[in-house]
Amino acid sequence: MSESLIQRYYAAFNARRIPEASSLFNADAVLAHASFEQRFRGPDAYAQFVASWLQAFPDAQLNVERVGFKGDTIAEVDLIAEGTHCGQLQLGSYGSFERTGQRVALRVRELLELRGGKISYAAWSFDTHALVRQLVPIDYAELTIHLDRLDGLRQTLGRTVGADCRRTIAEEIGRELDAARLVVRPWFRR
Repeated sequence: MSESLIQRYYAAFNARRIPEASSLFNADAVLAHASFEQRFRGPDAYAQFVASWLQAFPDAQLNVERVGFKGDTIAEVDLIAEGTHCGQLQLGSYGSFERTGQRVALRVRELLELRGGKISYAAWSFDTHALVRQLVPIDYAELTIHLDRLDGLRQTLGRTVGADCRRTIAEEIGRELDAARLVVRPWFRR
């Protein structure tokens, strides 16, 4: 197992020597990125993934916290990925996130399989929700407005007797709940 290969891999990324990092992959290497719902093959796939990540986080740095080995060929690498969100980020089913300017620090685990002195498999995983929480600040003033409206609707519902009127108020409550939810979780807008 070559810890020096692993260190060169991350050092090349951090120095933006992407062709050097790409050259560390076997021609048929499998790259899996569950959070992005992507699976690709080969050095060019690595370069494409990195290009999309750097479009979103041009100042991205990967800081190795721990390298653990499982047998002769498998390495588990714990990282902290840091960067400023300055461009579009595609996050699979979470959708696309336009530039927010938010500074992000994210725990990442990369599973690497090394064969013949090169990377033959790389799987990147992280808590997508943790990333989204950092990218999307909550507008608490807007949330408070929706909560105040909900409180008013709650009071109105308590004073209303007719079934049709209560149903109308309940539907208004539903719309207001949806609006409040979108303030907290705007990525669910569909």
